[in-house]
Amino acid sequence: MLACGTGERMDVLLNAIQAFGDDIELAPKKGYPSLRRRKQFAMIQPSAAGRIDLGLILRDVPPDARLESAKGFNALFTHRARLSSTADIDPQLTAWLQRAYDYACRATMSTAPYGRDIAERVTRRLHLHAECPPMGAFAVKRACCPDPVTW
Repeated sequence: MLACGTGERMDVLLNAIQAFGDDIELAPKKGYPSLRRRKQFAMIQPSAAGRIDLGLILRDVPPDARLESAKGFNALFTHRARLSSTADIDPQLTAWLQRAYDYACRATMSTAPYGRDIAERVTRRLHLHAECPPMGAFAVKRACCPDPVTW
């Protein structure tokens, strides 16, 4: 299933990922292996060009020359890194993987009555104002707010 010459890169990449913890599951999908913690955080897709495409879920990380946007690659992921050699698996790539791995656990930790990921999405959508008195866990859109949320 792997493209010619990708085996060594795959081994180095999986060794780097396994160093994060023993709670990582390598789940085979239709066209690629998925890396999951409690939630999917990365995918490894061998490319026909002899490279490995690594898809990552990294919220709030801007794309750059090396960590490009995953638009047009896979809708489940926010970023893609193209790995042409084992030298591409460096501390910077490992840090991105670690961040995606850490987020995969944080995003699914539950807080009653809603999961934390739901609470984070709601918090991002609500505009919090220091001058408005709080209502419960969140401030809400009010007439007194000078810059209300666009829903």
